[in-house]
Amino acid sequence: MSARPFVILNVAASVDGKIDTFQRRGAAISSQRDRERVDALRASVDAVMVGGHTVVDEDPRLTVKSAELRADRQARGLPANPAKVAVTSSLLRLNPKGRFVTAGPARVIVFIAATTPASMRATLPEGQADAASAAPARLGEEMADAASAAPATLSEEMAYEASESTRAALAQAGVEVFAIGEGRVDLCAAMTTLYGQGMRRLLVEGGGSLNFELLRLGLVDEVHVFVAPLVFGGASAPTLADGAGLARAAAIRLTQTEVDVDDDGGVVLRYKVEPRE
Repeated sequence: MSARPFVILNVAASVDGKIDTFQRRGAAISSQRDRERVDALRASVDAVMVGGHTVVDEDPRLTVKSAELRADRQARGLPANPAKVAVTSSLLRLNPKGRFVTAGPARVIVFIAATTPASMRATLPEGQADAASAAPARLGEEMADAASAAPATLSEEMAYEASESTRAALAQAGVEVFAIGEGRVDLCAAMTTLYGQGMRRLLVEGGGSLNFELLRLGLVDEVHVFVAPLVFGGASAPTLADGAGLARAAAIRLTQTEVDVDDDGGVVLRYKVEPRE
């Protein structure tokens, strides 16, 4: 396998394994003590990665909150904040004026697929594939329902102009875009790219689909979980690892390395991911 960063997957979850409610609005789960732990974890890495749903639904800052920790990073010759990395299906899912892009200062890196899925490309003329994946989030409320129902039916001119406008705005904001993979982002290649960009330690903060794919591909070294004394329920609420799932025989094995009990009843569990056979 090509060189890649050391990857720590960190989540806060309810007792029933949910990392958010069915509303998917970034429900508060961590205690104050755990938020401080995560801040220190961010300060210890070169980059923080999230998936497309997390970027759109939560628009996270992903910065180091503690001025002391930022100063310590700078004293070690590092930027005040780690780089922010997003894996998304379309640039149109990003808000050039949102917190993910603007909060910092921090380097911002975005991975998108080099091509859209064949099923979507087949509905558009050659050369319009990039515009086909246009998500409704940045096309205006009046277009949202139509875009969700059938994005390929949007006028070619509208989709193309929206795509180019967003791309230009992101470029002006200093966002670095890497197009890797056919139909979906090649996560193995993305990790190799990050290593080539100087990232040696990477923190992944969700969501569930990205977590699952990274675990399935053997790209995670440690899993840290804060389990809060809460129950969310909800069949549609995201979990630590969503995706297609694995059979029992293919389950990813973890070795517990540490348990830390919080005063409010929460527990931090740290695991090492065992190599796949």
